[in-house]
Amino acid sequence: MIPASVLDHSAKVFRYTESRGSTMRETRRSWKPVLGMDDYRLKLSPLNERLADTGAGERAAGEWKAIAGVGDVEEGDVLDVVTGPEAPVYLEVLSKRSPGGRHLELELAPWTGSLS
Repeated sequence: MIPASVLDHSAKVFRYTESRGSTMRETRRSWKPVLGMDDYRLKLSPLNERLADTGAGERAAGEWKAIAGVGDVEEGDVLDVVTGPEAPVYLEVLSKRSPGGRHLELELAPWTGSLS
């Protein structure tokens, strides 16, 4: 178990759902908060953080790693980091590992979409 004092960030976890649009080929993606995951605690570490020109100005890019408690987090989820030294930032979960089943190790990347 990870001591609570080490987990210095809190995030809200969002997961996408897809629905059909008005035409046959249209797919709409909407983001919904994951129930019970509105105060997910984690230790966030930026690796190779840099600014990149994404076409609409410079944004954070690079890789991030996080250690977190076991929770309902899946690959493809977006973490809205609301408190902590690196907040505010949106991060997408690229992969997760659960060594020993006691905590999660997440690989993250900055996310530039909209949750609304």
